[in-house]
Amino acid sequence: MANHTPPARAEQIALLVLACASIGAFGASHGQQAVWVLWAPCVASVLWRIPRASRAVHDGVRWAAWVLLGLTALLGMIFMVYAALLPEKTSRLLAYAAGYGLSACCALVLLGTPVWRPAKALIPSAIGLLVVAAFNPLAKITPLLLAPGAAIFVYLAMTGRANAAGKPGAATVRLAVSAAATAALAWGIIVALPVLQSKVEQATFGIFNPQTTDYPSLQMQSRLGDVERLNLSNKVVMRVWTTRPQKLRGRVFTRFDGQTWAVKLLRPVALVPAPDEKLAGGAGEWLEEIPGSTFVVPGEDARDAAAPGAVRTKIVQNVFNGGMMVAPGRKILARAPVEQLRMDATETLAFPISEAMQIYGFINRRTGDVAQVEELAAERGAEYVSLPEDTDARWKALAAELSAGGGTEEARIARTVAHVQNAASYSLDVGKFRTKQPVTEFFFEKKQGYCQYFASAAAILLRAQGIPARYVTGFNVQEWNRPGRYFVVREADAHAWIEAYIEGKGWIEADPTPDAEFAARREATRPGWAGEAMESVSAWLAEAMIWLRGGDWGAAFRWLRAQTKILLQLVFRTMVGVVLLAAAAAWMLARWLRRRKKGAQEKRERAAGGVTAVEHAPELADLLARVEELWARGGAARPASRGPMEHLESIPPEKISPAVRETSRKVVECYYRASFGGMHPEAGQLEELRRVVQKT
Repeated sequence: MANHTPPARAEQIALLVLACASIGAFGASHGQQAVWVLWAPCVASVLWRIPRASRAVHDGVRWAAWVLLGLTALLGMIFMVYAALLPEKTSRLLAYAAGYGLSACCALVLLGTPVWRPAKALIPSAIGLLVVAAFNPLAKITPLLLAPGAAIFVYLAMTGRANAAGKPGAATVRLAVSAAATAALAWGIIVALPVLQSKVEQATFGIFNPQTTDYPSLQMQSRLGDVERLNLSNKVVMRVWTTRPQKLRGRVFTRFDGQTWAVKLLRPVALVPAPDEKLAGGAGEWLEEIPGSTFVVPGEDARDAAAPGAVRTKIVQNVFNGGMMVAPGRKILARAPVEQLRMDATETLAFPISEAMQIYGFINRRTGDVAQVEELAAERGAEYVSLPEDTDARWKALAAELSAGGGTEEARIARTVAHVQNAASYSLDVGKFRTKQPVTEFFFEKKQGYCQYFASAAAILLRAQGIPARYVTGFNVQEWNRPGRYFVVREADAHAWIEAYIEGKGWIEADPTPDAEFAARREATRPGWAGEAMESVSAWLAEAMIWLRGGDWGAAFRWLRAQTKILLQLVFRTMVGVVLLAAAAAWMLARWLRRRKKGAQEKRERAAGGVTAVEHAPELADLLARVEELWARGGAARPASRGPMEHLESIPPEKISPAVRETSRKVVECYYRASFGGMHPEAGQLEELRRVVQKT
């Protein structure tokens, strides 16, 4: 089946270069040298090509190429959104499947250009292969990417000139349009997608998990001013149980352009599962109270989690942070209900987006303010001291003054941070900025701002002194919930600070925001005792739902036992608890005595009011039973615990007629005289009562 003109030899050679370069790019990027075997049919296509094929084969190959291309586009979007979206093995297998499938399509379609039009199958497959090759950002394949681009351009030039025969300028127009479209596509991939990455990431997380909240300060780029709206919100983000409150790191930013901090994409590594051996000091039992698996941070020894001074932190999220885990620094172990965790060079943790993780925990160590131990290489260190070219000269002048004080790097860091804290006051109302240098305007002119501006100013001053510094966003942990014995983290606790590098120690955590002013503003938003009580109930319910959904009933029972133990400890350690227990015991005793007294009274009433045959006058019991039938027929049946006369007096007028009431009174009085007074009725009196009852 051939319904078009096959390419000429020169055009076929251009397509050969395109196919071979694309297959080679995939093989070199992913280390799949076996795929180069498909170069053989590609080269053979210059000498011989498939002349025809059935319609089923024709359509099947074309559709297979487009299905593989769609899979490649989907994978590209997923990998762009987040590097840790899929387990590493799964993502690698999917990339190999797409790469080998597209390579086979390229070779087959090139060998059958008389059957398949290159623009409908070969060129799309080659572009898909280049996308698969780009899945590995560490591969050096730039030279291999130039050859396919040149081959496509040459092919378009030759086919355009042939198709535009007799139409002056048509070939030039086609080439110009093709070049413009290619340039626009390249610009979109290289320039636009990185800028829009955080937006695409957040939208995708919103689809997978509707509870995901867009926190700009935790995205790949953080623009100054992002934290302002969060500092006005009391919405609960997470609850933290910990033996020592610490800042929870979210993103670590390294690049600054004067207005926006950006994250440098670093390929994360997978954390290895912890050994099965039990940890001493109760660390193992504490970890088992959190559902999931335990992972060891690279370079750490799991046994250090049981060492004195290790900090245990359990986090229950109320909203999700886009596949990212906020965590303290210097982690040893991580516990989470996922199959895989990844961590990049800044110790930022991520988990697969398919897991809606609500609970996780860490054991970490803290030695002073060291947030991460690292030997910073020279080529990486240069990035941490770089400043925008248009940085105001006043920063360098001030940095020189601060550096002139001498001392160790640690002393210079402390001096710089203290200077920034005292140089401006904390305020959420900073107003609009007139220039494109908001940090400069904040520090030297406005003299008021919030954490993002203080942290940025300190980072600039340290970098100007040649001290590596980076900008960190996350959350403060400071609001203690006394009833629940945990910390509440709200949107108002969103914060920014810095980490500075000291050779031989690592990255030191420093907070340039004025402590007293920040704490005073946060203290004004704290809830009262009623709010604390409601919050503790909400926390308990949230954690209970996690265990119920998890389906691990053994772990759920251990959690419930631990909660009961905490409650009992809370009760017995407070005088209020003792008073409440005494009051509860007194109330239960009084209730028991009241029920016992009531039971005895009912027993006496039943003994006094029971309908029994009276000696020498059993007809009275029959008459009383017939009277009670009249009561029941009117909807006023007598309970066994109530005497006949007492019940008669309690019957509402609308239930029985006056005649029935009068007859009932005569029968009951006669029955009482005979039962308790020994006054037996005469035969004539009984006959009269019987006649009256029958008429009623």
